[in-house]
Amino acid sequence: ARAARHYRKACEGHAHLRACNNLGVLEDKGAGVPVDHAAARIHYARACDGDLGDACFNLGMALADPGDHVEPDAVHARAAFDRGCAHDHVDSCVNAGILWFRGQGGAADPVIGRARLARACELGDGHACETVKELTTTETETK
Repeated sequence: ARAARHYRKACEGHAHLRACNNLGVLEDKGAGVPVDHAAARIHYARACDGDLGDACFNLGMALADPGDHVEPDAVHARAAFDRGCAHDHVDSCVNAGILWFRGQGGAADPVIGRARLARACELGDGHACETVKELTTTETETK
């Protein structure tokens, strides 16, 4: 409860992005505060709007699987993951790539999906590297 008060004050009073993200995490998990997924999404969005990659990832996850009897929002989840990827958040790149490939949150675009996974690979995600390698092999075989 004490951490939540400090995060809330820093987030709402001083627009401290990391505090907004951390408050969202507490609200999502119910750690020291009641579970409040809607408030968590608001705090994640505030920090993501300030270009904090971690918060964009958390927002994307919260939108993809809201957990409070709200329909998933793949359109906004994909946009949040794209923003996180633009700020070098590796898991955002992976998730954005998957959503682009599957056509979740909009039309499928394998070129964009591959680019997001390639960025995740550049950022050190070994599984993304393997996926890009497999895609390259598949593309070469189909030509």
